[in-house]
Amino acid sequence: MRLAEKPSGCVVWIFVDDALNLKAFRWFRGREARPLPNIADMKVLKHTKGNARGTKSERQGHRVIRQSNFDIINGMDDLLRRLLGNAILN
Repeated sequence: MRLAEKPSGCVVWIFVDDALNLKAFRWFRGREARPLPNIADMKVLKHTKGNARGTKSERQGHRVIRQSNFDIINGMDDLLRRLLGNAILN
């Protein structure tokens, strides 16, 4: 949840194949120099391992963001342009 408070915070979702070759990118962020869109109402992520009773507790500082909330990135150049601005590729 702390990332959601940062200006220009973003999430980059990287897809790789079994050999760890980069395949695709997705992008989630708010408007430039603004925090992420409100994620407080999104589903809370649970721990992957249960406690001694097998209960998987919630991770209050984490949210599940649906793939449909992410923009498709058209390759590494597009990703770098979004992260660092146009000047980086000139």
